[in-house]
Amino acid sequence: MCYTIKSCRCPKCNKELNRATNATGNSSPQGGDLSICGYCTSFLVFREDTSVELLDRDEFLKLPKETRERMIDARDLLNQLSLFKQVKTSHFN
Repeated sequence: MCYTIKSCRCPKCNKELNRATNATGNSSPQGGDLSICGYCTSFLVFREDTSVELLDRDEFLKLPKETRERMIDARDLLNQLSLFKQVKTSHFN
């Protein structure tokens, strides 16, 4: 499910973020929830006001191993989808 969130910018790539999906349930993002920028694939964490900040390395390493692995898998999938879109677009233009 896709949710509209308070418009903010990715702290890494500065792209506007105004939507979020929830891969594990049907609730809108809450403070402390993890996310990944759909543009640059940086790991993010939602603040209480649903803006985001970068998830720093120490915070990432404190996460359970399974959570870290799932985030890395999701980031890898986003990167693969991005490459597919680039190839598909360049192939047909």
